[in-house]
Amino acid sequence: MKLNRFKQLLESKMGDAKPLIIEQTTATYTTQKFNQFYYRNSSGHQVIGFNPGVKFEATKNSKIVTAKNVDVLKFWNNKWESKGKKRVSFYCEQGKFFVEGENLPYVDESKKLDPNLVKNVCGKTAVVTPLAVTPPSDHVCDDKIKSKLHQGKSYKYCKNGEKYYFIGTTGEFKTKNPNWTEATGKGLESIKTMIGPVFDKML
Repeated sequence: MKLNRFKQLLESKMGDAKPLIIEQTTATYTTQKFNQFYYRNSSGHQVIGFNPGVKFEATKNSKIVTAKNVDVLKFWNNKWESKGKKRVSFYCEQGKFFVEGENLPYVDESKKLDPNLVKNVCGKTAVVTPLAVTPPSDHVCDDKIKSKLHQGKSYKYCKNGEKYYFIGTTGEFKTKNPNWTEATGKGLESIKTMIGPVFDKML
């Protein structure tokens, strides 16, 4: 029997099981226009800017909004020059922008970006998704002493006594078959034919 036909027989036993997913998103705002900012003091001023498409995100601190890997441009000698990829942070209460590696507070004098960040991102915190905890399994196939196991390309197979089981381990196979399933019918015969000899060689 060809391998593809073997997989089709297994898939016929899988059903439509789907994982439970709880989606949460972190507040963001992506710039739509070129923005420029000024730092002014008694000796003069500096101007920086960045192109559209910069994504600001909420952080763990609800008073700070951050954009990563921003191609920061500096206006120097009547032209814009790249300062490289930098992190840019907006301090909501101060209404000022800070560039990674600098201590200069830049201001959005045109007020094109400030109001959007305050409205959409300030006051919110980043969503931290907890790691999924897999409860311990008491299935016989999780006992390596009592059962024989074999890892295939898309499935793991198990033999315990005269019974055979399979579980998906990658991609769609894992999604459709996340738990040990006893093989029956044609699927059982396929496993006996293709995987049975592997188990027979195990002690």
